[in-house]
Amino acid sequence: MIFHRKIERHPILQEQLTDLEDVIPNVVSAVPAGEMKITLRRDLNPATDFYYNLQFEIYREPYLIWDKETWDSILFACDIYRIEGDGKYIGDVILEDKGMGTRYIIDFSILPEYQGKGIGKTVLEEVKNMGRRLLAVTRKETLDFFLKSGFVLKRRIRNYYDPGVDGYYLIFVDDGRRTKRESKPGVTRYSPSS
Repeated sequence: MIFHRKIERHPILQEQLTDLEDVIPNVVSAVPAGEMKITLRRDLNPATDFYYNLQFEIYREPYLIWDKETWDSILFACDIYRIEGDGKYIGDVILEDKGMGTRYIIDFSILPEYQGKGIGKTVLEEVKNMGRRLLAVTRKETLDFFLKSGFVLKRRIRNYYDPGVDGYYLIFVDDGRRTKRESKPGVTRYSPSS
């Protein structure tokens, strides 16, 4: 997996880029999922130890665990979004910008106690608004989740995760017929906290 270096914004362009906040905001949205308010908040200062340690709560399979060096590379090269439920961390989405409106979902994880409650579906709908085309590789256990959300299976990659554990390469293309979710009354958009 190749990660691209982030390029710092040029100060002169900063004012022009501010207008892009609606395209890639620091907080995508805060929407209700049942009784819980779900927020997708961009983490501008992700801490390696935080994400490294949380993966042990989320994943049970050793082949899904990344070492700290891998986390350092991913957190440096990608956009990190915290999934929060009523202001508390409950998962994350990690996206790599591939250019020309294409984003690769590096990781999409939710703590086990919050899985199966519609939170992932709610968050994935927001992530689909963040690019014209989304790419992902997932396991057999989560393949149906992506297929039901409009992703298309392009191919199976044998032994992708581990010997005998295949990966499934998926793509979602926004063909323009889908309407982007409008901001609803009461939806809060936040500025990033430093």
